[in-house]
Amino acid sequence: MAFNKFAPWRSRRLALVALIALPGCLALSGCKVLTLEEARQIRSRESGAFDADAAVKEAWNARVMPGMEKSSVPLAQAPRDNAPHAVHGEGIIAAIDRASRQGSMLVNVAGVGEVRLMLGPVIVSTALRDSQPIFAFNDMPDQLAYAAVSRTLNARALAQVRPAAEQLKPGMKVEFLGAGQRSEDGAWQVMPVRIMAGA
Repeated sequence: MAFNKFAPWRSRRLALVALIALPGCLALSGCKVLTLEEARQIRSRESGAFDADAAVKEAWNARVMPGMEKSSVPLAQAPRDNAPHAVHGEGIIAAIDRASRQGSMLVNVAGVGEVRLMLGPVIVSTALRDSQPIFAFNDMPDQLAYAAVSRTLNARALAQVRPAAEQLKPGMKVEFLGAGQRSEDGAWQVMPVRIMAGA
């Protein structure tokens, strides 16, 4: 068989035509590859405005609190990393700051040291949201909704612990359940969902 010197050129031309035609074929077939952000925007438009208050209210007693109770570990046994974890513990109150906007309670916990329980009203932490696999980022319509869930969870937790926290004083024993995370200096900070005076 004689060698056709034009065959390689024809193959390349056919490949080029196929590449040029491919987008048009996809357009005609109605196919489109979406980014995660585009998919979230579509979900948001289809489902209406995301209501973080309603979502947290629905999940709090059914999933958030049971999840915290089931997954919490003693603070002294919590992983020594920077990730948020559901933890519980007890200790003696060393100090309470109710004057600051970022109020807190310092508790001396055996085997751990000084632990800061956040009392707000300003909370700079997403540990409560991130310690439980309930509100995943990819399930949210956008970043704003994800942030709103964290703020709403923190507000719900503060409302739940405030009555008990107001009755506590330095020197008293306290028990707590919450989402803990190590700060840059290695000290534990806990967003409590339950506080009660110890026996």
